[in-house]
Order: sequence, then structure tokens, then C-alpha cells
Amino acid sequence: MRSLAGGVLLLLLAGCVGSRQEIRFATAKVPLSLSPQLLDIRGQSVGSEQLEIVGQLAARQRGWSIFWTLLPLRGIDFSDVINQQVTSAGGEAVVNLKLTSQEGCTLSLNQIPFAALLPIFPGCTDVSISGEIVRYRKDAPRKGTLRLLR
Repeated sequence: MRSLAGGVLLLLLAGCVGSRQEIRFATAKVPLSLSPQLLDIRGQSVGSEQLEIVGQLAARQRGWSIFWTLLPLRGIDFSDVINQQVTSAGGEAVVNLKLTSQEGCTLSLNQIPFAALLPIFPGCTDVSISGEIVRYRKDAPRKGTLRLLR
């Protein structure tokens, strides 16, 4: 019986807090693509031969949650930073968008012994995005504006 109780205690201590997040781009004003291609207003593919890279997108946000990751404290929305960076670079869209999630907080915060037992102990996750800010090349035939899919 003692070995069972000891095993359960070890399993409880082995956990870490972590975090669960919803990542949004709710008010992004430019098209975003996980690939190097976009669609124009007619639904036609616009490839890298028609686009020029005018900048790099890079941003990071930290999300927090409590109750063993069940209750996010604040959602993550990259819309404002995307809009600002694309406008500053003179771009029209973002291609090759990448999302990376990793444990946030320092080792001392997310893995404090017994902290995982407390439902109010916050855990965090760092989410980063990166991509290439693009626009139509000046010498490329422009068949329409780039389309923002919703």
C-alpha cells in the first residue's frame, strides 16, 4: 500500500504546469499564408516569381493559464503586430508564416516542486511567429489584389 501511495506521489510531482493557448489573427488586415503562395482576388495562385520580399515578420507573446491549463487567462492575438510590421515594411501580405510554441517561464517557475498540485498556480507558454513580408513586384503583371481569407 505504501509503495502505491509513493508511486502516486511521484507521478504528481513529476508533472509541470504548462499552459494552453488559443492563437488568433482576428483583425489582421493582410493575407497570411503558411506556404510561399497566396491567392489573388480571383482565386488565382500568386507565386514567389510575382512577389518580392520587403521585410521579415517576427513577434513573440506569452500566454498564461491556471487550473492545470484548463483556464487561459488571456488569449494570444498577433493581429496588431502583424498589421504594424507589414505597414512599416511597405508590404501587402505575409508568406511562409511559422508558429512556434515552447514552454515559457523559467525552469524555476513552471517546475517548482508541488506547484503542479495547486490549481491557482499559473503556467505559461511562449508563442513566436515569423515569416516573410511580401508585395507584388513592380515589374510583375498584377492581375488583382491579394485576397484575405476569413
